[in-house]
Amino acid sequence: MVSAVAPPRGRTREQKAFLARLKETGLPSLMDAAELFRSGKVLARSGKTGEALERFDAALERKPDFAAAWRARGAVLGRMASERRDQGLYAEALESQERALELEPGNACAWNDKGVTLRMLGRPDEALAAFRKASELDPRNADAWKNQGTIFGNMEKPAKALSAFTKALEVKPGDFGALYGTALAYMELGMPQSALEPVGKALEAEPGDVAALTLKGSALFKLMKYEQALEALDEATEAGDSRGVAWMLRGFVLCRLGRSDEAEASFGEARSRGIGVPPCP
Repeated sequence: MVSAVAPPRGRTREQKAFLARLKETGLPSLMDAAELFRSGKVLARSGKTGEALERFDAALERKPDFAAAWRARGAVLGRMASERRDQGLYAEALESQERALELEPGNACAWNDKGVTLRMLGRPDEALAAFRKASELDPRNADAWKNQGTIFGNMEKPAKALSAFTKALEVKPGDFGALYGTALAYMELGMPQSALEPVGKALEAEPGDVAALTLKGSALFKLMKYEQALEALDEATEAGDSRGVAWMLRGFVLCRLGRSDEAEASFGEARSRGIGVPPCP
């Protein structure tokens, strides 16, 4: 058992050895706020969210105005809420994020964090306002632009979604989410030819992504390029189309190609995943 002695003052070799020993013995009660925060970040990156939360709470007990710790606490709670599908944890995450913003109202990343949580709480208008504030504070925050695009897409405002995704790509050209969102916005605008370039780049960033392959197949189907559409949708189903959308679209493509038996088999796969589709006309 290690005795609870105070660490020596100053950044000495002895202090560093003390802190290393402290971590090994698992005695967070003897750690200062900064050390608790750093150890919490390490635990969070390792997926140990419960232990990370304990460290952030301990850090905030010692230093209640520690904005970075409030942000980190909110992030961990958000991850836990997503894993457990717990709206209560999202609400708690939001409280931490609001506390962080009281301390650092000019922090663009903190506004973006708040927006993400508000979106998960089903408050899209407030989420959009938070994302816009993040973009005002830091126009080079690609995530804030991308999140605005997602909100506009959900609001069925594809032109505004396209504008936001375009700004995200100006900052971060290879971002998968912004490329996919751009392609989806073009599809919603009835421009499947324009969707092909961004969805192709999205697949360069994440080859084999089922949603992107399905979107590519849909664009090619709209353009009546059925053989190419079938190739994309075959890849999507082979990659694991759990939702059944690629199977359904594949069936429609096969119908157009006059391969009704194969189409019906594909529709059967879609139906087994909860999608109701009629037989080939």
